[in-house]
Amino acid sequence: MRKHLPIFLIAVFTVACIHPKTANNTATDSSSVAMATKSANIPTDTIQMGNQTFLIYALDESPFDEAPAVESDSAELKLLNHLDKSGHVERIDDSLIITLDNGHQEVFESNIHPEHDDSYTEYTYTGYLPDIKQYGIYGTYYESTDFLLINQATGETVHTWGAPIISPDKKYFICSSYDLGADVIANGFQLFSYLNGKIIPVGEINLENWGPGQVKWLDNKSLVVEAISMDAAMNKVVKPVRMVMQ
Repeated sequence: MRKHLPIFLIAVFTVACIHPKTANNTATDSSSVAMATKSANIPTDTIQMGNQTFLIYALDESPFDEAPAVESDSAELKLLNHLDKSGHVERIDDSLIITLDNGHQEVFESNIHPEHDDSYTEYTYTGYLPDIKQYGIYGTYYESTDFLLINQATGETVHTWGAPIISPDKKYFICSSYDLGADVIANGFQLFSYLNGKIIPVGEINLENWGPGQVKWLDNKSLVVEAISMDAAMNKVVKPVRMVMQ
């Protein structure tokens, strides 16, 4: 299998972290909220993540535009040269170096020309997330990907399935990952709470019949999601749904 997974995965991670306000993916316009209220009163499905239950409702229209393509190397270069002027993040050759608040440095060294393919590793900086005080890094491996959150104070690293999508009240964030059929990475959601500066795993779910595309919060308890399934001819079918946390 090729070392680099499809570029749209990198785009999702990078766009979510370059613009912190966008990364929260909070729908503030009245049209999106109004659209959500048009959904059927009877849920079409229920999913469970830890102690949190989400009811799923069909939506008539999608609020999402087509996801923009982002070239990861140029996006990282822009972040390091223009947007992150704190000096806390720098790249030296194949290494990303993050200087923590206490002066300690965390080094993430890529291995893009490995002796053995299964040791391939590449780290791409995606930006700082002030709402949860973490640095974001997209990780690409020989046959998988993930996302790394690095605590700016302690350097503690949390690996997630995708970039965090943060609730408006900053109490939760959700990470999504799509892989319906390939069985290379996870296909579903992870839910985390954020309390007193701590990231706490709530739960996760691997979905079988559909996978998540774009995701954003409508309010502190509900999200709108692109639900991607496959028809009989193995073509993608994308339908918007609303997920409501009970």
